[in-house]
Amino acid sequence: MHAKFVLYAENQLLEDVLSEVVLPEGITIRAVDFGTDLKRISRLVQDRDLDTMIPAYGMSPADVPGEICLVAERDGDLVGQISCTVEALGSVQTNIDLWVTGVFVTGPERGHGISGALGAAAVALCECWRRQTAAGLGRGPMGVISVSADTLPGSKGEAVIERMVLRCEALEEQATEEADLRAVPKPDCF
Repeated sequence: MHAKFVLYAENQLLEDVLSEVVLPEGITIRAVDFGTDLKRISRLVQDRDLDTMIPAYGMSPADVPGEICLVAERDGDLVGQISCTVEALGSVQTNIDLWVTGVFVTGPERGHGISGALGAAAVALCECWRRQTAAGLGRGPMGVISVSADTLPGSKGEAVIERMVLRCEALEEQATEEADLRAVPKPDCF
């Protein structure tokens, strides 16, 4: 399979997905603006005793095929980001490998569900793109999104990844049920 996800080529898909993601009060999520956001993200408040990575860790410096970079804002101020690499796999069904390269929420905003919303947005975007790609290839709805990342055991980052994995498992079950319903033969009616 040679389908490549390109975030800025998927404006309508991104808009549709983000309109469905449940966000914490006062938070918006959007695609990163590479021209201005990288500097702003690099300046997010870190806890030097707690944080194991810099705020912009995992972000590519430009829109690159196969990359997702989303930012969270509150009142126009950046408060977090998630960066992922996306690759479509499979020859019979359309599967996605979603590698989370970085997720960061600034200290004062932690504990409000922002990283979970960023993760949910990334998964929803991948699922919609996976289904769109499958339909374009004449395939059914079945498929898997495999989420992975390097995280510290017991960390908040690990918790974000675990929630993303659970969401992907639910989406896989839903797609399997849809495929099973399509496979049920229709009765012969006179």
